[in-house]
Amino acid sequence: METHLQQLLNFYEDNISNSKLFIKEKVYALICLSLMILLFFTIILGQHGFKYYVVITILAIITFISFVCLIYRIEGRLGHFKGLTFKQKVSKCVLFVADTKFLMTLNDLKSLRDEKVIKLRQHFQEKGFYNEEHLKVFMDVLEKEYQNRFNISRLSVLISILIPLCTYYIQTIFNFRDAKIDITNSGHIFMLNFIFLEIAVIMCCFYFITSCVLSSLKSTFLLVYSVRKYEVLDLTSLIRELYLECYIEEKQKKEVLIIKGFVKKE
Repeated sequence: METHLQQLLNFYEDNISNSKLFIKEKVYALICLSLMILLFFTIILGQHGFKYYVVITILAIITFISFVCLIYRIEGRLGHFKGLTFKQKVSKCVLFVADTKFLMTLNDLKSLRDEKVIKLRQHFQEKGFYNEEHLKVFMDVLEKEYQNRFNISRLSVLISILIPLCTYYIQTIFNFRDAKIDITNSGHIFMLNFIFLEIAVIMCCFYFITSCVLSSLKSTFLLVYSVRKYEVLDLTSLIRELYLECYIEEKQKKEVLIIKGFVKKE
């Protein structure tokens, strides 16, 4: 027999997860994933030169267009194209890509969030759990579930990616194998300081770029396949919003009862 938590998680996965809401857009999402991964590793591992920059430019343009096409499908699914011309639709999609930073903040999109909140509210109302007390319990249980099962440091994942990339960069760019450095030479010491400073700057840039790419890949991947960890996070956020909404509604009802001179009995 399923627990209430399992029923709630199954409801989310079957009805309001991104992979279910946009099930017809999976092919477009897979294309975007493939192009972004290809672009990322081409930028990091490619040999610099004229052909390198041409390939990067072409890949970047194709990737951007693929994301615009994906957004076009998503916006159409959410019903935001009513009464718009094709040019207006494309312009809206381009702005959408920029606003969501290549889908990094897709779950924060108001129209998508509103649709999820409406369906989740209906689910709680049907189950008789749409009140401040029950929502608080669900919210606390989901937060503990995430902490106990899924709370893995994102920094450790990024470091596991950054270390090989920086090692490759150091070996190929600086070519330390052939370098002969005299630590008693002030010029060599200055050069070493400059190199380590440059490595630190490069690592910071790699960290920022890798973090953005992983966030975008994660959001795009969730359009293809549901991952329980991110389901719990998104569901907790939605319930928190419903909890606040319910709290305000119940507080307003109490104020109305006080104004009318009634005492609410338990």
